[in-house]
This record gives sequence, structure tokens and C-alpha cells, in this order.
Amino acid sequence: MPSGHKEPASNVEKAYEMLKELLIVYRFKPGGRINEDELARQLSVCRTPPRGILNWLTSQGFLRFISGRGLFYRELQSREISEFYQLRTVLNAIRRQDADAAAAAMESHISRRLDEITGGIKEGLLRIYLVEYAAE
Repeated sequence: MPSGHKEPASNVEKAYEMLKELLIVYRFKPGGRINEDELARQLSVCRTPPRGILNWLTSQGFLRFISGRGLFYRELQSREISEFYQLRTVLNAIRRQDADAAAAAMESHISRRLDEITGGIKEGLLRIYLVEYAAE
């Protein structure tokens, strides 16, 4: 197989990527019940790929299984919500620092360019003055 050529993703990989995207964009409500048949329809696959993925997500603590009731999306705990907002605050601060650093770098670059331009203008004016002075 030529380098750089990627084999088509398996149904499980496709289902995993699609389910991950649905989870990331909060398509499912925390505490909501999961209907495997409906999920398989949404992902356009048979029930087997989502079932494997759901079992894995359950083992990782993202979902919970209640005997006789089914699978449910895990509800967020108040501690997790608090940690999420703390993390968001830190990330926003980092982003602002990056923006401040970028602004400082841009200001420094602009200042150097203005110095170069004004230096060139001064040099040009001096030459004009010297040429006019020599012509007198």
C-alpha cells in the first residue's frame, strides 16, 4: 500500500468517531437513557459497533448501567462542574497571556519598523539638505 494512503475506517472506528462527536457537542443529556437501536440508526450502523463502544464507555465511567433499566449517560457531579469552570478560567487566562504576548511582540515589531522608516526619512532629508546646501 502506498505511504500516506489510509485504509477506510472500520464501522467501529466510524461509529466511535461519530459517537465521540455527539458526546462532545452535548447531543445527549447527562442522566439521559441510551437507546441502542436509536443510536445505531443515528450512526448508520448495525447495533454491534455501538454496543462495543458503549461497553467500553461504561467501563471507563462515562456511562452507567442500571440493571433492568439500561444504559444512562453519567450525570455530572457538582465537583466536576466546579473543576470544569476552574480549568476554563485557567485556559482563558493562558489565552489572554498569549494574546498579551502576541500584542507585545507586534508592538515591538511595529516600533522597530517605525524606527527604520523614520531613520530612512531622516537620512533622506539629510541627503536632500546636503545636496541643496552644496548647490548654494
